[in-house]
Amino acid sequence: MAIEKHNIKLATFIAALFYDLSTQKQVRIPTQIEKRDRELYELVKKSKRPVALLVDETHDLNGHTLTGLKRLLELAEDDSGRRRLSIVLAGHPKLCNDLRRPTMEEIGYRTDIFELQEKMQSAGLPV
Repeated sequence: MAIEKHNIKLATFIAALFYDLSTQKQVRIPTQIEKRDRELYELVKKSKRPVALLVDETHDLNGHTLTGLKRLLELAEDDSGRRRLSIVLAGHPKLCNDLRRPTMEEIGYRTDIFELQEKMQSAGLPV
């Protein structure tokens, strides 16, 4: 839940996951990256339910942050290779175009893209 959408970095999403998944009243996020990532992995692993990170207005994020989100997904794999975290990106049609660019192919190929309007129409719902 960040207000300055254009300045959001991966650390913002990691902090959000720490705050949402931690059972402690005072959340302390390690400053050392390796320690922070290991603790986040443990939080996700301990979660009894699947964890989903919903990112709205994704079209405003820069490429480095999107690539970081892909790495965050990789971090959240358990020993059997099963993902324990899902990331849902929502944004304007510009996001679709951005994910198709050659510089973003690392993420674009791992993304299922659908338009909400199209899904609603196929379900017979009013748009």
